[in-house]
Amino acid sequence: MIAGGNTVVFSPHPRAKKVSQMLVKMLNKALMENGAPEDLITMVEEPSIENTNKMIDNDKVRLLVATGGPSIVKKVLSSGKKAIGAGAGNPPVVVDETADIEKAAYCIHKGASFDHNITCISEKNVVVVQDILPKFKEALERLNVYYVDSIGEMLKLSKILLNEDLEVNRLYGGKSADTILKDAGILTDCR
Repeated sequence: MIAGGNTVVFSPHPRAKKVSQMLVKMLNKALMENGAPEDLITMVEEPSIENTNKMIDNDKVRLLVATGGPSIVKKVLSSGKKAIGAGAGNPPVVVDETADIEKAAYCIHKGASFDHNITCISEKNVVVVQDILPKFKEALERLNVYYVDSIGEMLKLSKILLNEDLEVNRLYGGKSADTILKDAGILTDCR
């Protein structure tokens, strides 16, 4: 967007407000250090559906870009304005026998734990080749990752993370793994 000569106003998910503010500041600092004008990138003060709708409906906003759930992408694409829309990424990652296991574990942990994995670009599924699974699990455990491998724990997690219709309980989006494990009754003390 910036390379195309545009300014950018972000309206992030409300649960990503703090990390978005931090990233906007970091990006603006880097841009200014390289000759860009001040506040080339900005964001709404209070992210909300209402404020996002105001941006979409504002006559001065000529191009909309949205990523995320189907409702926001559909709204942007049907706004009558130039628009780019993409659904949530939720990418899987495959770790096979050619991988640097320690590095893979570290990178997956860092990516998936960034802002409690609320961003749609973070790894959501990890597929590991059976032959290296024990080494990969050990590498994750050295990073203080809690490995859920019992049916009982899976059921406890399902009970709080899914509603009666087996849809995701949005109350847990952006929550720490410690909070989720504690609320599920799996961990009593946060690590």
